Amino acid sequence: MLLQDVFEALTWAENVFLPPAASSSLRRRTAAYFIEGAALFALLGGFAWVYLTHGMNVGAFFASDALYLPALMQDLISDGGRYSDWNLTPSPYYPDWPMFATSHFVTGGNTYYSILAFSLLQFSVAYLLMRAIYSEMFRDGRAPMFALACVAVLISMCIDAVPIVQDARISGHHFGEFLVILLALWLSMRILRSATPQWPLVAGLCLIAFVTGLSDGLFVIHYGFAAILTADFLWRRTEVAGKQFLALGLLPGLSAFIGSRFTLLAMPADHKFDYRFGFEYFDNNVDRVEILTRAVLSTDILPMLIIPAFYVATVGVLVWHFWRGVLRDHTSAYLALTFAMAATLLILMMALFINVGIPGRYVAPAFVLPIALLFVPLALVRNRLISLGAPILVGALAAGSIGVTVAANGTGFHSGFYPGDVACIDREVSQRGLTYGISQYWTAKYVTALSHEGIRLVSVHGDLKDNPWINNSAWYRPAYDFAIVEESATPNYRLDATKIRSLNGEPAFTARCGGFMILGYSPGGLVTTMPNP
Repeated sequence: MLLQDVFEALTWAENVFLPPAASSSLRRRTAAYFIEGAALFALLGGFAWVYLTHGMNVGAFFASDALYLPALMQDLISDGGRYSDWNLTPSPYYPDWPMFATSHFVTGGNTYYSILAFSLLQFSVAYLLMRAIYSEMFRDGRAPMFALACVAVLISMCIDAVPIVQDARISGHHFGEFLVILLALWLSMRILRSATPQWPLVAGLCLIAFVTGLSDGLFVIHYGFAAILTADFLWRRTEVAGKQFLALGLLPGLSAFIGSRFTLLAMPADHKFDYRFGFEYFDNNVDRVEILTRAVLSTDILPMLIIPAFYVATVGVLVWHFWRGVLRDHTSAYLALTFAMAATLLILMMALFINVGIPGRYVAPAFVLPIALLFVPLALVRNRLISLGAPILVGALAAGSIGVTVAANGTGFHSGFYPGDVACIDREVSQRGLTYGISQYWTAKYVTALSHEGIRLVSVHGDLKDNPWINNSAWYRPAYDFAIVEESATPNYRLDATKIRSLNGEPAFTARCGGFMILGYSPGGLVTTMPNP
């Protein structure tokens, strides 16, 4: 009975998504598009529901790094700030800018809703790019099924806060760069359609690679070098012409590299990281890589099954067809699979031999590419049960996980996020007529973004020197009203309360709000340096 039900479900999916090309009717196509749109809307709605009911850790969206673009767009669009005054991150995340600007406009500048709108827009763009990639390999209507299943997995993992993968829901965490990787893969597949390169497409690909390299230095490793290795492999093993090697690998790869060099030349010296590579860092880094991998795979059943399955299938497919010598029969699929392996190996080499313990988001493509390209190996599978059953099964598991979380959180929607510690700071400071203060980096944008009283905090180092890092230089003043000391912060971030008192005397009042200590003075009564005699 169960097998019969499965067969009937597959037959229904085949009739909807795989209509015969010669007899495809307008009604059937319309039904397919309606089902596709409804499914995507339901997935996005599930994420929005969990966000608005605070069924996930909403505080993660308001960490200081994640508030880079909200603060930037609020300042430039709503507050009349100047771009020239901004101290940008070494990775400005330009691909994120138009999406967050759109979200800011749509929501009227409300940070709480603009963050949600950005997440939904980012998932939607990811879906469209995945759909485009699968459409290059599956011309019979399966592409929407595969893309829907992939984005369902992505949204489910973001709701469940799977480490590294969860950064796909947040701005300024390199996921915009990942979307450009998907766009570059799709353009590469389009270029492969003809025996000779389509040079307008190549020029567009190189321009995109240059701008993204300018925006994010990691793009050189995540895409640039990986594209060169992939094109070289295809050139040698699939009889792709030498011009295609230039078009798919060397030219866009060099464009990304040149873009990254321009960024380094323009960046202030104190904003550059001292990255070095060497075998002496291997022993420390191998433990870090193991911890990151275990954290991703052990969080939930979906990453535990999907990510290893993708790599096992990819290696098996590449080895089998390499041995048989038939790679050229499925060039687009092998472009995607070879690229995924090349990018992952380069990321692994970077993580193992770099001189610093890198954050998880620096290695994100190694864990997110398996989600986006999960069904690419099915381009080589002719079995109907597998090619239709796999996306239905995976999509149902992911959608079911989202549905369970939605049901568990009820309908208690929140119109904002107002933590108790911020409410306390608002109350203690505003009732004394104070609005402008100093704090450490991880507190400044957090309190500023969430304050209901218009409080502005600027970031300073522990020794009270200005910290012009991912903020506006025009925000700094000769004197302030109060200081917020986060007592649990590491010593290099925690403000020196003793120095504050030595420069300004005893505060007019002190108050504790959660883990924060407020040292309040009169308006303009707090300085961070000794006045000149």
